Amino acid sequence: MKREAGGTKGALVRELWALPDSPARNQLVQRALKGMYHDFESPHALPKMMLVDELMAAGFDALAAKAKGGAFDDEPPPRRIPK
Repeated sequence: MKREAGGTKGALVRELWALPDSPARNQLVQRALKGMYHDFESPHALPKMMLVDELMAAGFDALAAKAKGGAFDDEPPPRRIPK
């Protein structure tokens, strides 16, 4: 599966906003924007597993499948090389 540009704070949020308005969708958007599902910013050890579980619980099975396939994987932060 092709990775979407923007990872969880970009592509995932755009796809969630395209869904019909619901409390579950809005909560997922807020959590994504806060970095809860981000591979490198989340305080959780397995943010993508949490994302898939929450998407499935909300009934967004197609997005859960995309997340499982890596479509919303985040890029690592740039490495800083000391001078």
